[in-house]
Amino acid sequence: MTKYIFIIDTDSYSGNFEREMCAWLTGVVGECEVGKEMAKVFCEESKFVDGFGDSHFVGLLEQRPDDDGGCCRPCSIWLDRDNENNNSVAIFFYKKPSNANIALMKERAATFVEGHKKYSRMKEFSKNFKLKILGFRVIKEVTTVTTIEV
Repeated sequence: MTKYIFIIDTDSYSGNFEREMCAWLTGVVGECEVGKEMAKVFCEESKFVDGFGDSHFVGLLEQRPDDDGGCCRPCSIWLDRDNENNNSVAIFFYKKPSNANIALMKERAATFVEGHKKYSRMKEFSKNFKLKILGFRVIKEVTTVTTIEV
């Protein structure tokens, strides 16, 4: 089975904002609904919605259980390029994201960094929010399943 992971590399610990960033970039939230207001803004601002006003990313993103096996979410904290710090955000895709999807997520990542100015009413954007986007990458994840006779 082949899946893809879109990674946003940053200069800050991503556990402080990964679910909010995913909601802002894709309009999709996990079972915990963290970032719900940001997902709503995505759907209001984006042409990437279906006839019901839902993000078209909904069917493209895989919801994975968090590390505790609790709620499922479409993203996670991720190791940076040097595999030293959890400064990256991973967004899980069932299939390779299109160029249009990648372009949109990159564009919205920049607005996420600046978002605290426009959306200061939202609790997710604190006045001291400082974040720098260092780059983007896509990882191809291949799972091999082998049957072992017992």
